[in-house]
Amino acid sequence: METTRRAMMAGALMAATAATLPQPAGQSLGNVARRRGIAFGTAMSRRAVAQDPAYASLVASQSTIMVPENELKWYAIRPDPTTIDYSAADDLLDWAEENRLAIRGHNLLWQVERRIPEWQKSFDFGPDPKRTARQMMVEHIERTCRRYASRIQSWDVVNEAIDPADGSLRTTSFSKAFGDSGEMVDLAFHLAKENLPASTELVYNDFMNWEPSNEKHRAGVLRLLEGFRKRNVPVHALGIQGHLGGGGTTGNTSGVGGFGAHDERAWRDFLDAVTAMNYRLLITEFDVNDRFAVAPVAERDAQIAAYAKAFLDVSLSYPQLHSVLLWGMSDNHTWLRGSGSGPRADGLPKRPCPYDDRLQPKPLREALIDALAAAPLRS
Repeated sequence: METTRRAMMAGALMAATAATLPQPAGQSLGNVARRRGIAFGTAMSRRAVAQDPAYASLVASQSTIMVPENELKWYAIRPDPTTIDYSAADDLLDWAEENRLAIRGHNLLWQVERRIPEWQKSFDFGPDPKRTARQMMVEHIERTCRRYASRIQSWDVVNEAIDPADGSLRTTSFSKAFGDSGEMVDLAFHLAKENLPASTELVYNDFMNWEPSNEKHRAGVLRLLEGFRKRNVPVHALGIQGHLGGGGTTGNTSGVGGFGAHDERAWRDFLDAVTAMNYRLLITEFDVNDRFAVAPVAERDAQIAAYAKAFLDVSLSYPQLHSVLLWGMSDNHTWLRGSGSGPRADGLPKRPCPYDDRLQPKPLREALIDALAAAPLRS
């Protein structure tokens, strides 16, 4: 029955994405990136594939890789203590493979209290909570890794374990039951290694960047990465989310084009330190939050493009950076218009993506093209 259901769903998704839309003149983002040895793509959802065939076609035409937006997160797979449901992830991976896209996994452990399943926050872990929590995590990671071992080439094993406020290791209801957040994070990577092919990339993923007030966050991530190496934890790469602009301030003039303050020297120092520890790099969730950009739409789009290109030019100058993924290809498919961020003061919709609501290219697309084309060739 499961095989039949998946075959029927895959056929429906293929029919949906058969609808095409006029593509912008010029090369696809994916092809430009591929010529430099870089994978390019975006997060994607099963709902977008099923309900917006034009968008699905755009994503497929511009990408060489994709990552499920929510479908592999713990709360999606395990909505309650007894349910285990991989159907949404299965359907989305089927669509990616039908469109010849490589696949990243996101994520096996999200170390943020508000992001763990609601049931986990009040779960009775019994008289030996550490044993129960450990068994729960082992079961989840083993089952998920083994299910997709041949289909997913890179995993965000642990997501956002560092508190940006002070650089400390976060705790959650789940890690409190486990008893030691650091031990739990290490175990997640060891479990992933044991249950995935040796070629699978194991990634620590976080949202530190080059903007003001990120100093403690960057320092905390460096301490975590240093600890992994000292303890021989199997971590291959740092995932840089690349959510830019959210910390900007109205009227800032120290950033590119008057939008988005940043510290390039500190960012280079951070990347130098990461790569010196022999970690690879990925940009995993790129977008530019224009909440604080004060300008007419056309000027705002230009500022976003300039700011993005400045960040990408620096980051892509490191040959260890091999993948760039967006967190939404068009403005009508961005998390930043939902609960992910506050509204703009003028009430206008945010425009953080390279395509607009009508799937037309914006200056950010050209900035991506230019930055990718100028990147050093990866071997």
